[in-house]
Amino acid sequence: MAERSLKKNHGNLRVAIVRPSIIVSCYDEPCRGWSDTLAAAGGLTWAMQTGLIHYIKTYYECPFDLIPCDFVTNIIIANTVYTARCPPSTLNVAHAATTGKNQFNIQMFTDYVMRSAQEREFIKQVAGPYFKATPNDKMLKTKLYMTEGLPTKVMSTIAHVTRNKEMLK
Repeated sequence: MAERSLKKNHGNLRVAIVRPSIIVSCYDEPCRGWSDTLAAAGGLTWAMQTGLIHYIKTYYECPFDLIPCDFVTNIIIANTVYTARCPPSTLNVAHAATTGKNQFNIQMFTDYVMRSAQEREFIKQVAGPYFKATPNDKMLKTKLYMTEGLPTKVMSTIAHVTRNKEMLK
């Protein structure tokens, strides 16, 4: 809606729009792996590495178009300069994506995240990191119940039966 509004109402202004795919931490600038947010793929990466997420409704071959933050920044700068040199009332849209040149999928992403988690363990890992793509709704619900729901109910029952105040917190 914002783009349509800009296209309709930009008048004589030059407008540069950049449409990034899923943004991940920096490739090189200011340093490899830098990120100041858990937005986009950062939250998923963190949750997988700390053992908070083990199952997601997806399939391994699913395309996963990631682009490093510093690449997006460079595309924004380049598109701004290009648009500034265009005639007035120009609207330029640039797509910041990598799938056209660098095919990437969920399997490649999870392999990288799991390898990284094994090489550099988090101090406060909730559980051992592992990941399973689960495309079926019923199977996903069953796996989540068996690994999260049931153990939580068992621990809660034990806490109530033993009146363990630490466990009840």
